[in-house]
Amino acid sequence: MGEIKKFKQKYFGTKSQVYFKTLFVFLLSIIIVFVHGMSQKSDLDYQEVELFEEHLVQQGALSVVKKVFNEEEKSFRMDLFFEPTSQSVDDLQRKIEADLVTDKNPEEQIKVKVIPVTSRYFVLVAEGIEPDAATVRLDISYYTTQEMNQSLRFYTSKEHSTVETESILNTQEIELQIDSIQNDIRIQTKLIEESEKNSQEINQDIALRLDQYEQLTEEKRFQVGSVLQETEGKISAIKSTISNLNDQLETEKDLRNEAVERIELLEKRIEEIKK
Repeated sequence: MGEIKKFKQKYFGTKSQVYFKTLFVFLLSIIIVFVHGMSQKSDLDYQEVELFEEHLVQQGALSVVKKVFNEEEKSFRMDLFFEPTSQSVDDLQRKIEADLVTDKNPEEQIKVKVIPVTSRYFVLVAEGIEPDAATVRLDISYYTTQEMNQSLRFYTSKEHSTVETESILNTQEIELQIDSIQNDIRIQTKLIEESEKNSQEINQDIALRLDQYEQLTEEKRFQVGSVLQETEGKISAIKSTISNLNDQLETEKDLRNEAVERIELLEKRIEEIKK
């Protein structure tokens, strides 16, 4: 028995030694897993830029309307749309410049070609993107005619982008023009949807006012003096509110009709370009 005890102490140590050795191995394992996880983390710690999310710039807002990767071609495309704050601003010229880096090689900048399809629609194209790159970062400089430079930084990943086999680098100008027009159609369609939602809320408000009107009209049949005058004042106010709400409905209807007409013209424009 004594020999066995000596053997255990020699190769395994005392119970306290075994405990501390086990604890050490356990903590070491946790550290290794943590370090490995950190090493696997992308070199670009980022927040994905969302499609159609507005980013405020001088005289308006920029939004991303397209994010496309082509792994075979090693290319990337991002379309930007500028929404001006006023019509006078829309007439001004503006310029965009950009550089790109990938999570596979964050130290090497890739020059981005910027194609101004219109004064409001810009197509950014880059080539030399590693096929196994999962994320790219674009550093964008936005210039106005007043030479005011504003910087923006957009991150995007393949997971949240479109991956296509159709060539990005050989996209024809006519295709870019159509993409720009289709974006205008999207905006008009969204306007119609928002107007329909507004009209629905207005109709609900009108229905509520009509219920109040009928209730007060019934109550005033049994009222006299100052109480009757107060009720009639409320009824008059409700009538005025309903009239204003009906005017709002007409405004929303006109807005939708104009948007439908714009969409029809834009679709005709696309057909003309394709000929």
